[in-house]
Formats: sequence, C-alpha cells, structure tokens
Amino acid sequence: MNVWNIEFHMKEVFLEWKAGIIVLAGITGFVQIWKFTETLQIGQMPGSVIFILLFIVAIYMVVHILLLRAGALLEMPEAEFGIVHIGLVFIKLAGELYAAFAVPMALGGGILIWFTSGRAQEIIGRVAPFLKYFGDYTFTGGIVHILGGLLYAFFTLIVSYILAELLMMALDVTMNIRFMRHVAEQFEKNK
Repeated sequence: MNVWNIEFHMKEVFLEWKAGIIVLAGITGFVQIWKFTETLQIGQMPGSVIFILLFIVAIYMVVHILLLRAGALLEMPEAEFGIVHIGLVFIKLAGELYAAFAVPMALGGGILIWFTSGRAQEIIGRVAPFLKYFGDYTFTGGIVHILGGLLYAFFTLIVSYILAELLMMALDVTMNIRFMRHVAEQFEKNK
C-alpha cells in the first residue's frame, strides 16, 4: 500500500467515524424529540411522530452520504495535487450533508408547526437550529418553514458544487501553466 492509499484510507476512516458520531447525535436528538412528544396533547402528537420519522430519515441520509463519500475517496486515482482532490470531495460533501439533513427537517418542521403552533420552536431549535428562524408559528409559517428550508438547502448545495468547480478550474489552470512551462523549456533546449 503506497502513501496515497494510506492518506485516502485515513480520510475514509475519518468519514466512517464521523458517521458513527452522527448516529449517536441522532439518537440524542431522537430522545429529545420523544421527550417533547410526551408533553404534547393527543391532537398534537401526529405532527411530532411525523417529525420523528423525518428526523430518522435525515440522520439516515447524512450517514449514507458520509459512507458513500468515504468509499469514493478510496476509488480516486493517484494525482499530482491529491489534497486538492480530497478538498473537492469535502466541499461537495459539506453541501450534500447540509441538504440531506435540511430537506427532511424543513418538511418535518413545517408539519410540526401545523400541529403544535408555537410549541414547535422548542424542538426545532434544539435539533435543527439552522432552520429555527424560517417563518412564524402559524399555518402559513409552516409553509414558509418548508419552502425556506428547501430553498436554503438547494442554494447551499449549489454553492458547494460551484466552489468545488472553481477549485477544479484553478487546479486545471495550474496544471496547464505547468505543462506550457515544460513545453517552453523543451523548445528552448531544442533550439
């Protein structure tokens, strides 16, 4: 195993450990949501149950993406600027993780707002603090929460992919300049 594979293996192990930590954080979040559900009236509980189910989906999606990207790191070919390629994976990963968590949480938060009104902010603020301020706690606020969360997740994903592409373009420019310098040096030697 060469140094390149060891570096990727370390990144894969890091992502797998991070997935394990996220599962533990998900269990903690689940317990918080369940305790919140116990305090609700019977008519408000269906919203909390749906929120719990979507929270589980969000945690699953985040862990699944982490494990997929960990496998993708091992499949990357050896390259001259390897750390840049790893950086590209991590930039895309950041946007994907945010979107994977934010979409189900926005949907679940909106539904929870519909069922529990002002009480929803108690739990949304604890398990998804970045979605806390989308909309107020009325029916229309639930719609705003859903749409705001979806749009914010979409734009975060787009921005992360654009940043990764810009970094890739900078790498391509660097490689082309290096190649042109090499060609110019060969031309000067052959004169």
